[in-house]
Amino acid sequence: MRDQPFNLPPDTVQFSNDSGEPPRTALLQEAEREYRKSYLAAAREVVTWDMPDPEVIDEAWKERKRVRRAAEVLVPSSFMFGNPNMDSEQIVYRLGHEIDFSRTRGRVQALELAKQYWWALSDVGFSDEEILSQVMKPWLADVEAWAKRPIIPDEWDVPTGPDDFLTNAQRQMIEWKPMPSTKAQTAPSPPTSAKSVRQIHGLLREGETMNVIASPKVGKSWLVTDLALAVATGRKWLDWFDTEPGHVLIVDNELHRETTANRIPKVMKARGIPLEAVAERVFVENVRGGLKDIFGLGSYFETLTPGRFKLIVLDAFYRFMPKDTDENDNGTMSQVYNHLDSYAANLGCSFVLVHHSAKGNQSGKSVTNVGAGAGSQSRATDTHLVLRPHEEPDCIVLDAAVRSWPPIEPRVLRWMFPVWTPDDA
Repeated sequence: MRDQPFNLPPDTVQFSNDSGEPPRTALLQEAEREYRKSYLAAAREVVTWDMPDPEVIDEAWKERKRVRRAAEVLVPSSFMFGNPNMDSEQIVYRLGHEIDFSRTRGRVQALELAKQYWWALSDVGFSDEEILSQVMKPWLADVEAWAKRPIIPDEWDVPTGPDDFLTNAQRQMIEWKPMPSTKAQTAPSPPTSAKSVRQIHGLLREGETMNVIASPKVGKSWLVTDLALAVATGRKWLDWFDTEPGHVLIVDNELHRETTANRIPKVMKARGIPLEAVAERVFVENVRGGLKDIFGLGSYFETLTPGRFKLIVLDAFYRFMPKDTDENDNGTMSQVYNHLDSYAANLGCSFVLVHHSAKGNQSGKSVTNVGAGAGSQSRATDTHLVLRPHEEPDCIVLDAAVRSWPPIEPRVLRWMFPVWTPDDA
C-alpha cells in the first residue's frame, strides 16, 4: 500500500507512474508535454504511410521496453521491507522516469492505434487512399489542435484515436467482421527479455498462467476478487500465499458493471482494505454484451502498457472461447494457451483464468483432470488450481498442480460471506 513505510534507495520511488493521474506537479506537466509531442509526431508520421510498417511499430514497442528497463532498480526485499528472511527482489523506479515513459508511450499509442484501424478498414475493402483521406488525416488535424491546448493540472486531457473518425457504417463493418478460423491463428513470438519473478509465492510467476476451476456458483469469482485485492495491496492471499504488490486488471464477461461495483467493496470491507489502498490499483473491464474472444482480445491487450499490470483475470474463461470452438479439442486449446502465453510475455504479467469443472462428481479425480474441456488445458497452464466440495457444509478443498513451485498440500476453505477463509480444523 502507498502509505506503508518502505526502505528505498536514494532517488527512487516504489511505483512507476505512466500517466496514471492528472498532471498536478511540474514533473507530470513536463511528462504530459513530452507525451503530446511524441503522439503528435507519430500521427504526422502516419499520414505519410503507404501502409503500416510493422517493423517501425515493433521498434517503437522495443524502445518503450528499453526505456522501462533502464528506469528499473532492483532492491532486495529484505532491505525494502526490513525482513531478513525474504530472499526475493523488488523492482522500484528511478526518480523522474515519468518523462521518458510518457515520450515512448505517446509514440507507441499513436502508431499502434493507427495500425489497428488501418488494417481493420483494409480488411473490409477500403483502399489505402480512402483510409488516409477519410480517417487518418482528419485524426491528425484533431491531434494538432489537442497538442496545442494548455495543460490544466487537475484535468487529464486524452487525445482522440483514429476510431473517433470512423463513420457509423465503417464502424459497423469492422465490428461485424467475422473472426478468422482458430486453425489459422498463430501466436506472436514472446519477447526474449521476459523476466521471471514471483507474483504469488507458491503458485504463480510473471509470464505464467493459472486456471481456477470449480463447479458453477461455488464462489470462484468471489475467491478471485479476493486474490486481486491481495495482489493490489501486497497482502497474503487466504493467509497462505505471499503476493508481490502490483496493479490488477479484471476482464469480466459475466457480471454487469453494477454487480461488480457492489461486490468488490464487500470483499474489501471483509478484509479491512480501505478504498485508498486499491482505488488506483484494481481496474475492472466489464465486457458482458460486447465481449471478444481470446484472439480478439489481442488488439485490446496491445493498448495496455507493458508492465502496467502484475495480474490480469479473465472471468469467465469459457465465454472467451472463439465461436464454434471445441473446448475438448487438444490442438485448439493449445493454440488458445499459446496466445495467452504470448500476451503474458508481452505485457510482463500473469493471467488467471476462471473456468468451470466438468459435470459429475470431481472428488475422485486427480487435480489435472478436474475442469471441463481437453486435457491440454491443465498441461498448457503453469498452475491448475481446483476447488472441490468437502463433506462439511459450506466448505471446499483447495488443491493445485504447480509447475514452478514445490507441491502444495490441499487445504479446506470455509465460506464466510463474502470471503473464503482457511479452516484447518
